[in-house]
Amino acid sequence: MSKKYIIIDLNQTVSRHQLEELQQEKKRDIIMGSMVFVLTAIFIWFNIINYNLSSIIIEREVRIENLNAKILNLKSEGKINLSKKDVESLYKFDAKRIFWAPKIMALTNLTPETMSITQIEFLRKKMNISAITELEDDVKEFDVVESFISKLKSSDEFFADFESIRFLNSSQDNVKGHKTFTFKIEAKLKSVTKRKKKKRS
Repeated sequence: MSKKYIIIDLNQTVSRHQLEELQQEKKRDIIMGSMVFVLTAIFIWFNIINYNLSSIIIEREVRIENLNAKILNLKSEGKINLSKKDVESLYKFDAKRIFWAPKIMALTNLTPETMSITQIEFLRKKMNISAITELEDDVKEFDVVESFISKLKSSDEFFADFESIRFLNSSQDNVKGHKTFTFKIEAKLKSVTKRKKKKRS
């Protein structure tokens, strides 16, 4: 009776086991590498966002400081800032029988203490008035504009030669609870015919 032998290649068995371990280790390395990459990317992304937000905050704070300085400067100069171009425009309008000195004085008196007129422009029979003011938490932007327009309309000295006053645009800055509100309104002059009729009456 012949004997049968089973030959086992131990080297091959060890090699397969090592190969499986190497494959598992490679998978773990890939997973760990992916996690490190994702976490690094998230960290960099958060740093970029934080840097951008810090830059925006610093920029807005500088703008607020400049606006506040501008408000103080305008208040010290008497609330109204007229450029040479504005003065020349006033002179041209004055030549058309509109007396602007009383209107400018009335505008100054009607402007609230917390508000400053930053610019007056004359274009195509329209007077554009830009203003800046501090905005309280419980006060709405629309209410500020409406109140100012109502004051101007209620003044015969200012509104006499105008047909209408309307809101054009506005913007607001808010940094650390400090609100600064800027807006522009347009006062449209009456036609020459309407002004003459009023003077005759």
